[in-house]
Amino acid sequence: MRACLFLLITATLIVGCATSYQAKSFFGGYVNSEIGEDIVEVEFWGNPFTSMEKTADFALYRCVEVTLLRGSNHFVGLQLDEFLDHDNPGKRGDRQTPRVRIRIKILNEHSREVGEHSAFVYDAKETGQSLGLKYGELKGRLPDQARPASNENKSIQDATSNR
Repeated sequence: MRACLFLLITATLIVGCATSYQAKSFFGGYVNSEIGEDIVEVEFWGNPFTSMEKTADFALYRCVEVTLLRGSNHFVGLQLDEFLDHDNPGKRGDRQTPRVRIRIKILNEHSREVGEHSAFVYDAKETGQSLGLKYGELKGRLPDQARPASNENKSIQDATSNR
């Protein structure tokens, strides 16, 4: 009985230790920076209790937020890098920490062409809502600036999905 109680408490603590969606802190989180005109790089750090999938999803969600906060509805994924950082390489107790870096180009209403990376066009609001359903802590967090896609942005998306 004590062993079962110990396992239950340990499992609860481990699940509770996974990184939540937040700005970067000691426990992980996101950072974004401007790389060029309408190009943003987002990084999300998990912790040893966070899966790579969740880390990648949270990085993608930050791309959604940045896009919507800029008043746009679409972005193009330019580059995705996944890393497993080690906190104590080669030694006992080494833990792997997932980290994901995504570089995006935010499309504005005047964008006519998305270039060679057009296969990776995301609808920010739809992507955000989908991730909100997958992770309850993200539900309802989309910025108030989120607005329906304009006809021009829809035509960009339609043009790229036909390739």
